[in-house]
Amino acid sequence: MFRSGLSIVAIVLLVLTALMPVTAARAQEASPTARLGAPDPSECTVEPRPAAFFEQFIGTPTAAQQEAIAGMEAATPDPAFQMAEGEPADEATVAGVLETVWQLGACINAGDFWGRFAALFTEDYFRREFERFGPIPEEERSFMAATPEPLPSEFQVALLAVVDVRMLPDGRVAGLFDIEDPFAGAPGPSRFYWEFVQEDGRWLIDEQIMLGPVEPDPIGTPTT
Repeated sequence: MFRSGLSIVAIVLLVLTALMPVTAARAQEASPTARLGAPDPSECTVEPRPAAFFEQFIGTPTAAQQEAIAGMEAATPDPAFQMAEGEPADEATVAGVLETVWQLGACINAGDFWGRFAALFTEDYFRREFERFGPIPEEERSFMAATPEPLPSEFQVALLAVVDVRMLPDGRVAGLFDIEDPFAGAPGPSRFYWEFVQEDGRWLIDEQIMLGPVEPDPIGTPTT
């Protein structure tokens, strides 16, 4: 699953399924208050996830898991994807999920993937992905133990726009965000869908989908 270096970002962070931009999104009124731009690596301050958490996932992928990885890499956009129905999130909820997104960007830019970046996702998220795509190869142990180093400026991500944040009926929060994505096949603006759940007073990512590239002019604009 993690093949080397920035593959953590390429697979776990950015995309497990590549899809077309979402339809029928609603602009989030609270979005003008969002911090935009590239988060400074020094802003990655979340408590890191213990390295021991990932020890349980070291091993060798099965043939089926290797096929799943190949299928993911060859996936084509799904034009049928639509964001779940829900009510516009209140200001406090928007602020909470935006703090998670900002921390996510800061930790990517800090190169802190195994500790603080991983702390912004639920344990269930990682368990589902490792079950689907296979365990961490033994050779990644040294990378896991390495001291994080900030990424070069050309590989840093930036938050370009908050498109929509809404409350789902089950208490989760769904959000659409336009991100400057230097790791995409064609580096540039991309739209991401994240679902958040609240744990211990903060919002963690429990689902993520890369919805596809966004042209510069429509950044932040819902597609119809």
